[in-house]
Amino acid sequence: PSTTGWLTVWPTSSNGTPPPSSSVNFTPGQTIAGLVVSDVGLNGKVSVFASQETDLVVDVAGYYPPAADFVGLTPTRVLDTRQSTAVAGGSSILLPVIGRAGVPAAGVESVMLTVVSTRQSGGGYLSAYPSGTSRPNASILNFGQGQTIANSVLVKVGSDGAVRLWTSSAADLVVDVQGYVLK
Repeated sequence: PSTTGWLTVWPTSSNGTPPPSSSVNFTPGQTIAGLVVSDVGLNGKVSVFASQETDLVVDVAGYYPPAADFVGLTPTRVLDTRQSTAVAGGSSILLPVIGRAGVPAAGVESVMLTVVSTRQSGGGYLSAYPSGTSRPNASILNFGQGQTIANSVLVKVGSDGAVRLWTSSAADLVVDVQGYVLK
C-alpha cells in the first residue's frame, strides 16, 4: 500500500455494506498477514473491503464443520526460543500441542495459536502447518529485520499431535495456545 489503511472481511450480503470494523491494518509499503475467521454469506462467499488501494493475497486456511466445537483457553506459552536457540532461516521447528497447555490428549482437529516472530536476521515470513505434511505456499506472518510482530493462526494438528513452524529468516519464535477445535 502507498498509504495507511485497513481491510475488512465479512460474509457477503445482499446490500454489500462492510461492517464498521477492521480485520487487518497496514502502513505504507508494509506486507502484513492477518487471520480472519468469518461466516460465509450469499452463495458461499466472503467480501473484502480495502480502505485504500493495495494488493491482496487471500489464503483459505480451513473451515469449521457445522458440528465443530471451538474451545477457548487462557493463553498459555508453549514455545519461547528466546530462552534457547533461534530457529534457523529456511528451516522449521516441531511444536507438540496435543496434551499440553489445556489441549486434550485426544479428539482435537486444530489449535488456535498466537505466534510472535522477533529478532529476525532479515525480512521474511513464517508458515504454520500440520506436522507430517508439506509446507504450504502461504504465510501466517510477514516481518522486517528486527521487528517484533504477532498474528493468530488456526492450524490443523498432525497425526503425531504437533504442528510445524517454518521461517524464511533466522528468528526467535514465541507461541501461545489460545484454544482448539474438536473433531
